[in-house]
Amino acid sequence: MAKEDRTQELIDAARDLFLRFGYKKATLDDLADTVGMTKSSLYHYFSSKEDLFRKVANELFHRDLDLTERTLASSATIQEALVRLQKRMRERVAQVDPNATELIGEMNSIFPLIRKSFEQSSDHFLEALQKRLDRAVAEGELRPMPTREFAMVLLLLLRNSLVFRRHGRLTKEIAQHWEHFVNVLLAPYRVRPVSKS
Repeated sequence: MAKEDRTQELIDAARDLFLRFGYKKATLDDLADTVGMTKSSLYHYFSSKEDLFRKVANELFHRDLDLTERTLASSATIQEALVRLQKRMRERVAQVDPNATELIGEMNSIFPLIRKSFEQSSDHFLEALQKRLDRAVAEGELRPMPTREFAMVLLLLLRNSLVFRRHGRLTKEIAQHWEHFVNVLLAPYRVRPVSKS
């Protein structure tokens, strides 16, 4: 197996362990057992548990950003784009073990570099949302609006709608509330009313 393939296999396995157990509880011994290697052989691929964790976190950020950009670009209307985005993010969050929800908190408190990556990731999400809103304005779907500020509000609402997963309340009702919030927020800027189907 090529080193790049093996490295990716280790990152994938480590991601699953970190998401299931959190950073502090997951060990390199666990990873070695999972992939059938010795702990010492892992150091041929990563300099430390922290190095591996940084690579996992970076991959997760990029994967979520890619999902966001694809979802926003592929939707016909801004309403559809935002509803689809929240649905896809809920699906992603639902895959995470509820016992590992402290992982983001661990990332922020243990690793300043990862906190910086998380902040940069937030900036990229914000830019993607603003770009989609700008497109909606340019195409005449929405009236001119403060797209940057609006994107900030949407990002906060989106994140908060996903937090319900931590409390075991990730339901269709939350998705319906999200769609309602989007409708209410977009209403003053709509050029055409949304048809009720």
